[in-house]
Amino acid sequence: MPEFNLDQILIRVKLYLNVESDIQLSKKLNKFDQYIFQCRKRNSIDFEVLLKECYNADFNWLITGDDKKPTDMVFLDDKGQRRVTDKNSINNSKYVDEVNYLKWRVEEISKELYQTQMKLKAEQSNKEKK
Repeated sequence: MPEFNLDQILIRVKLYLNVESDIQLSKKLNKFDQYIFQCRKRNSIDFEVLLKECYNADFNWLITGDDKKPTDMVFLDDKGQRRVTDKNSINNSKYVDEVNYLKWRVEEISKELYQTQMKLKAEQSNKEKK
């Protein structure tokens, strides 16, 4: 069974919802500003809240981060209204560039997190052996 990493899940949720900060994500989820901070502190989140807002996302990708990419992306239109756009129909290069950058950044952050986790596990294993 895969390990669930809340930080990585939140990175993918932010990517999917096109937000950058925890406060923006909290607002997007219709929660108080410190909601994500509190979730990180508890290392727990109400997945129903996430899934309601990310209803078009591939849940497996959202939770586990497997190789599947989201089929739809969420953007704000000129009036700040949420709209879901099929990634194959995005013609605006601004959105394409932003999505590509965010995908690359998420991959880089995920790699860094994985490497850090492996280092910590190795250090912990070495301490236990001593």
